[in-house]
Amino acid sequence: MVAVRHETYHTTPVEAAEAAKAAGVRTLALTHIVPPLPNIVARRMFLAGVSDAWDGKVVLGEDTMHFALAPGSTSVEVGRLD
Repeated sequence: MVAVRHETYHTTPVEAAEAAKAAGVRTLALTHIVPPLPNIVARRMFLAGVSDAWDGKVVLGEDTMHFALAPGSTSVEVGRLD
């Protein structure tokens, strides 16, 4: 069996923040986080360095979360599926 670490093919949170800054986006949504971040300490560790790379809004995606951007709008609505 060959193990492939996700770090070799996924963008890091800091790289995503740098791309968000370069693209001029207002909200960065980080999704498909595996394994899930179980507590505030893990979330802080995961996001280490992000605020140095970009000062926009950051949302950590979780199961049942959805994002909506209406046509012509600049506001992203974040909600949960029931």
